[in-house]
Amino acid sequence: MLYKAIGIILSALFIVAIQVNAASAGCGGGHGFRAHQASFAHRQAVKQSKARKAQAIAAARQKKAAQQVAAKAQSPKVAKAAPAADETAAAEQPDDGKLDVAAVEETCTKFIAETGTTVTIECARQ
Repeated sequence: MLYKAIGIILSALFIVAIQVNAASAGCGGGHGFRAHQASFAHRQAVKQSKARKAQAIAAARQKKAAQQVAAKAQSPKVAKAAPAADETAAAEQPDDGKLDVAAVEETCTKFIAETGTTVTIECARQ
C-alpha cells in the first residue's frame, strides 16, 4: 500500500511538471525578474540602434548637402573658365595654314608564348 501511495504521488508530480512546462512553451523567457531584465535590455538595444541609425541618416544628409553646395559653387567657375581658356588658346596660335595632327603608332608588339619572344608587327595585320 505504501508503494502505491508513493507511485501515485510521483506520477502526480510528474504530470504537474509536464503541465507547467507545456503552459510556458513558446512564451520565451518565462516569468519573473530574468524575463523583465531581458526585455528591458532588448528595449534599450532597440533604442540605441534607432538613435545610431538616425545619426547616420543625418550625417548622410549633411554630407550630401555639402557636396551639392560644392558642386554648385564650382560649376559656374568651371563653365566660365573653360571658354576663356579655349578663346585665349585660339587667339595665341598663328594661322599659317599648317595643321598638327597626332600620329598613330603603326607598330604593335606581340608576345609569342611558344618561343618566349616579343615581335614588333604592324597594327593593321594584328
